[in-house]
Amino acid sequence: MLGPTDASVYRALFPEGEARFWSSRVVVDPRLSASEISRRSGLSRSTVQVRLWKWRRMGFLTGYEVWPNPKLFGAQLAVVDTSLGRNVSVDGMLESLSKVEGVLSARDYLDDHGRSVRIYVVDDGPTGLERRSRLIQHISGSSRRLRAEPYWIPDPPGRLTALDWRIIACSRAYPEDSLLQTSARLGISPRTVTRRRDRLIDSHALWWLLSTENSKLPIADLFVRLRDPSRNREVRQLLDHEIDGWIPCAADGFGQPPGQHSDLIAGLAIVDSPALLDRVSRRVAASAAVVSVRWRIPCGLRSFPEWFDRGIRAHVGQSVSGTFQSSSLLGASASSILRQLPSLLPVSFGDSSRSVPTHLPNARSVADSAEYLEGPTTGVGRRK
Repeated sequence: MLGPTDASVYRALFPEGEARFWSSRVVVDPRLSASEISRRSGLSRSTVQVRLWKWRRMGFLTGYEVWPNPKLFGAQLAVVDTSLGRNVSVDGMLESLSKVEGVLSARDYLDDHGRSVRIYVVDDGPTGLERRSRLIQHISGSSRRLRAEPYWIPDPPGRLTALDWRIIACSRAYPEDSLLQTSARLGISPRTVTRRRDRLIDSHALWWLLSTENSKLPIADLFVRLRDPSRNREVRQLLDHEIDGWIPCAADGFGQPPGQHSDLIAGLAIVDSPALLDRVSRRVAASAAVVSVRWRIPCGLRSFPEWFDRGIRAHVGQSVSGTFQSSSLLGASASSILRQLPSLLPVSFGDSSRSVPTHLPNARSVADSAEYLEGPTTGVGRRK
């Protein structure tokens, strides 16, 4: 079970200490160093490192992925919520979803109504969205007609350069790399990589997403509807008191446009069991300031990267997929090949069995600093 110390570290990974989600994963800042996480959480640097190591060891932290903004490809994002029909398994449904073009990911939830699945799909127009909704209804065995709902995401920059697209492709293929490793793969200076990648992150063109295994340590989504938005602070204090390690969600953290739904408080609750969560929810719902409380516990998640990878390949201009092996291509190393032919970038995920480094690359460190040379905070071990 995660304790208050773990909750402090987990919260420090989020921008401004508030959870944000995209495609059902939490968004983190890859430029964070262990020292910065220590400063945000009020814990020692060694404590932060030990906790992250513990998460990885117990299987709670499985790594992270890099996803581009769908708007870069001229598409919006939508979600389809469905229950499972009789004789339809979650695994079988996910396998069938992998064959539906434009499905990006699917999250399996347990809530107070039972089991449900939320599917994130590309919204490239009414015709395509309706077709995907009907296919999902057929696959899930749902008896009701499914409707796709918009999922708000911020606008990226208007135009990206060829180098921007190469950085996106490299980051997506090698999400654990430090800035120096990305620089070596692309054959460009670390300063240029730093400047370009900072711009992509800050302009919402690219997201680093933390992947966790909720079956190891359940972290539930909690939604509290208020009678009066003016009592927002009162209810937040109640949540802090009732839920150890309560982590608030940003106003736009669940795909809602900023400024809307001011009567809704969303956040994360670390729980032992659905029964405990239900009891806490009932106590919060008993407040005169609260209309309703809804919770859900994520059970599983599956990604379908093909739509993104096709779009990236089209922009990069090459159809290279897979991961370069250090012994391939006349015995030359992967990084030297990429320096010679920097446009040849794999656009599928690298080998997930590789060890993940200890620290997130710190984009603003000097090239010879230890944290600059190390990889992401969200894993364990040091890259040799």
